[in-house]
Amino acid sequence: FLTATMDDVKAGSKVTITWISVDSHGAAPANYKIDATDLDITEGMNILDGNLSKPTSGWPVGTYRVDLSVDGVVLKSLDFEVK
Repeated sequence: FLTATMDDVKAGSKVTITWISVDSHGAAPANYKIDATDLDITEGMNILDGNLSKPTSGWPVGTYRVDLSVDGVVLKSLDFEVK
C-alpha cells in the first residue's frame, strides 16, 4: 500500500505510481517495472492512494522502489525491502 500527501499538484495533472523490482535475486530482471497506475488529479485532491495485489506465491525477497511522477517527471522515489 502507498499513501502520499500531494502539495501543489494542479488539477488536470497526471500522477503515475510505478512499482519497480530493483533486485529480487533473479525472480525478475534488475529494475523490472512490475506495474504502473495513472491518476488524473481533480480540484481539491491532495491524498494519493495506491496498492498492488500480492502475487500468488508471495513477494520475492529483495529490494523494491515506488516512483511517483507528475506529468511524466519523477518527483519522488521510495525504497522498500521484502525480507
